[in-house]
Amino acid sequence: MKRYFAIGISMIGAVALALGAWFGLGWVQVQRADSSLESANAHIDAANRLAANINMEQLGQESFTSLDRINQAAEASRVMLPLIDQAAADVKSAETEAEAAADMLLLTQWYGNYLERKQQVASLRGRQLAVVKETAERLQQLYAAGPVIFSSTQEMDQLFGQFQSAMAKVQSSPDEASTTLNAVAQSFSAIRLQLDQAYAQTSLEILPELSKTAAENADLSALAAQLADAAGSGDQARAQQIAAQLQKKQLNISFSDNAIDPWWRQQIRPLEQEYADLQAQEEAGDAEAVELYSARQ
Repeated sequence: MKRYFAIGISMIGAVALALGAWFGLGWVQVQRADSSLESANAHIDAANRLAANINMEQLGQESFTSLDRINQAAEASRVMLPLIDQAAADVKSAETEAEAAADMLLLTQWYGNYLERKQQVASLRGRQLAVVKETAERLQQLYAAGPVIFSSTQEMDQLFGQFQSAMAKVQSSPDEASTTLNAVAQSFSAIRLQLDQAYAQTSLEILPELSKTAAENADLSALAAQLADAAGSGDQARAQQIAAQLQKKQLNISFSDNAIDPWWRQQIRPLEQEYADLQAQEEAGDAEAVELYSARQ
């Protein structure tokens, strides 16, 4: 009997020690989770400080009103990208810390759920920053070609005015009109060459369409010069033939706003919407985390 009793005491002692170790391990995991959560929050705070210096409004479409504003936006995008990378690294560290804490098995249910929400929110924040980076990179590409786009569209606008003025003189001053229209055609061709060179350097989708516009305008201006020559030589049949060809064509002028708008809608607006959707999810996750913390037990 004594022997069995001694065995029973030993078993009870072993169970007690095991329970003590279990609860002790639980306490240790709570401490580790607290430490990981504190580190995660510190990384998020660091990311927030960096994000405060990332002002995407500086890269807005309204910056295409002058060369100075285009150059300022280009510089702003260059400065932002390293800040975005640094913020993303901090958010990734926060996500890793929160995930490691949430994976600890001996935490209370509310604490584990709370840490999962914190990890999910950090993941959403990381995806947001990835969207911000992609937006900044696309806009950096746009602003790299911005001066050429702006100057080309401004020049084409001026050439359009010269084209109209010369066309009004085809009958009264055909030689003068021919000289002006040939010069306009050469100017449009020069703009096309600049746009093609810019596309070779940046691969920006806007540039080929603008180049096509400049090329078409060059051809049209050259054709109009031929009309002036025919009118000046008195070749009415030739003049009528060229006039019919001109009626089938229309001078296309792409102003800066018209050139940028379609690209912006296709390339930037979807990213802006994705950012807003992620922001809504992030705010919902934060609200759930606050609720879990408030109801903890």
